[in-house]
Amino acid sequence: MALFSFRHSVKTFSPKCETANRKANVGQTAAHLNYITRASAARVVHRERVEYGSNAKQASAVERAAIKRRGRVCERFIIALPIEASPTQREALALRFAEKLTQGKAGFILAIHDKAGNDTKNPHFHLVAFDYYEKSGGRGRPSSLLGMARKNAIEQKAKLWARIHNDMM
Repeated sequence: MALFSFRHSVKTFSPKCETANRKANVGQTAAHLNYITRASAARVVHRERVEYGSNAKQASAVERAAIKRRGRVCERFIIALPIEASPTQREALALRFAEKLTQGKAGFILAIHDKAGNDTKNPHFHLVAFDYYEKSGGRGRPSSLLGMARKNAIEQKAKLWARIHNDMM
């Protein structure tokens, strides 16, 4: 049986944030990006539709936007990959999920950890998705493309992962 682990977390500058583990601090995003993309752990790193190639510049830009918007900085995922799959299959699987999640519009940074130490027995990927906001044409705030603040969003994204994973397996 394949291992199934799907973790989601978020950091926010919202004044409504009630829990300390969700509260964002300036510089936290850059530290997280540096951690997941470090050469000693990440076999592959994909940066799609991001403004900057540097973790620090990208993190600073999204944090400034989140502070201005008083909202979420990014969505963070850690998802187990099948040990039975080849490295190429794992990469294709992770990219397929990232593209479906972001609908080919929102930016993301994806790092696959399966090359050394415990990661060889526990392959997984880290995905940091930066939301994209679309105007609906009407009045009001633009709507979130990722929609992770919506009711049952995490369950829906876990089901999306399960479908993609099961199709490949």
